[in-house]
Amino acid sequence: MELSRQHYTGGSELLHWYVPRLVDTFQVPYVVRWLPDGPADEWVATGAPDCVDDQWLGQVDRLLKARGVNHASRRGSVTSGLLDQLAGAGADLVIRGAGEMPALFVFGKWPLGPGLGDEEFAAAKLLVEHFCVMRRNRALQEKTILAERQAMQGEKLKTLGMLSSCMAHEVKNPLSTIKTIASLLREQLGERSEHAEDLKLIVSEVDRLSQRTNELLGFARPANVGQACESLSNVVLATTSFLTHRARQRGVEVEVVCDDNLAATAIDENALREILFNLIGNAIDAATHKVTVTCRSADHSVICRIHDDGDGISPEMQATLFEPFETTKADGTGLGLYIVRRRIEEMGGEIRLTTAPSQGTEFTVELNQESLHGARFSTDRSAQS
Repeated sequence: MELSRQHYTGGSELLHWYVPRLVDTFQVPYVVRWLPDGPADEWVATGAPDCVDDQWLGQVDRLLKARGVNHASRRGSVTSGLLDQLAGAGADLVIRGAGEMPALFVFGKWPLGPGLGDEEFAAAKLLVEHFCVMRRNRALQEKTILAERQAMQGEKLKTLGMLSSCMAHEVKNPLSTIKTIASLLREQLGERSEHAEDLKLIVSEVDRLSQRTNELLGFARPANVGQACESLSNVVLATTSFLTHRARQRGVEVEVVCDDNLAATAIDENALREILFNLIGNAIDAATHKVTVTCRSADHSVICRIHDDGDGISPEMQATLFEPFETTKADGTGLGLYIVRRRIEEMGGEIRLTTAPSQGTEFTVELNQESLHGARFSTDRSAQS
């Protein structure tokens, strides 16, 4: 009954709850749980002898398979090899739970009497089988929840795609008009005008709204294949320069380090600008003092790293970081990193995240030039590499 109440407990947490209670219930010196075909996800109760290691457990598992059984005890009729294994480890009982991920449970020798009796053996077998059924049901439930979540997201993406297309016509043209008028007024009145700061704020807010509109548009449609990038270094510097005002406002220094040989590449320049703008902009928002942008060539690839010295990203947020509508910003849409990942995947590249508390966050973008839009290296680019 207590085990059934743990139905919604996660795998590792359930295991840490379950194994010590087996020890307490059967009053044995130790219980070991081992996954023969899975990752290293075992937990050993205090008191297990040193000989009960991966090699020993693997040998016991193979002996059970060879005999065609899923359990054995020292009181039962087991082969001499298996009996010697159990006796050498001070174990009374071994049970192999069935399921998609079989689990091996080893019970230490019962201190009372000759060993675990028939009643204890039946109870142990029942508890192990119940545990394995719970784990299987839990895995199926998680798959179902994930599938439902993906289906809901698909509907959201479809709806948002339709809305964003309509919004482009309704919002972008008025925003452009407002920005043009405000910019002209600011030039005519000059920086000393009492309205200069107000006009500057209008332009800044229009730019912010335009950025949000572009994010929604980029989210709704695939990237158009544009012209190849003539100078990756220039694109990085231009993007960083465009974000200088935001960096100054936040008191953040932006350092750019690029290899000298980053010249013409097969990378689509428009997509690269979009990727860098999102990643560098996010780094500036997250940084405490400094953002470092590093770009280099390596084995027919271009590798860009954007590092900030902020607080890092929590494990909970990392799990959904590249999903749409997930954001830590109060005014964010949660689409920037989703678009970044999609653009990188469209170009046959890869993005990786490294983060730690108080050590900042680093995004690494690796783009394979030979796979981008079917393009190849130019003769000059190959010679430079």
